[in-house]
Amino acid sequence: MDVDEQTIHSSNSTTEDSSPIKITSDVIDSKPNQYFIHEVYNNPKPVKKETIGKIQRFHVQVSRDNNANEIKKFLKEYNADQKRYYFHFTSENLFKTFSTVVNNIFNRDGPEIIYCTERREFLEDGDLIKEAIQNQHEGKTNHRGLTETLRQLQRKYYFPLM
Repeated sequence: MDVDEQTIHSSNSTTEDSSPIKITSDVIDSKPNQYFIHEVYNNPKPVKKETIGKIQRFHVQVSRDNNANEIKKFLKEYNADQKRYYFHFTSENLFKTFSTVVNNIFNRDGPEIIYCTERREFLEDGDLIKEAIQNQHEGKTNHRGLTETLRQLQRKYYFPLM
């Protein structure tokens, strides 16, 4: 009986370890090679690329009806083997479909895909950044220290050179 229980346990852990996409609660906004995957009802737009300093951001739309084929096409065009990419999905169903397609296309030597579940508000405008810093520093408790101000900003915002 012990052998069967060990066998069952080892087979369960194997399926969990073989998941093609790693999941983390890290914030995606500070990572390089960011992919934001959006689900649309029809007529997805072409991939939109932004470069912010050393960060590359890709906004990808896939249609609800034909998303497996669109995901396959996108993965083949935009991902190189043995490179690390960070993804954020707008829905759990989209993540599941994406995960299945990744598992079917790539082997262990494929790209490392990490699903970041957290986002922060991105501030690019200098005036908005200054305003956010001032509001956090002089907030309700009046003149927080530098460390506390930075900690509060990092919980809510992300901006270049943070």
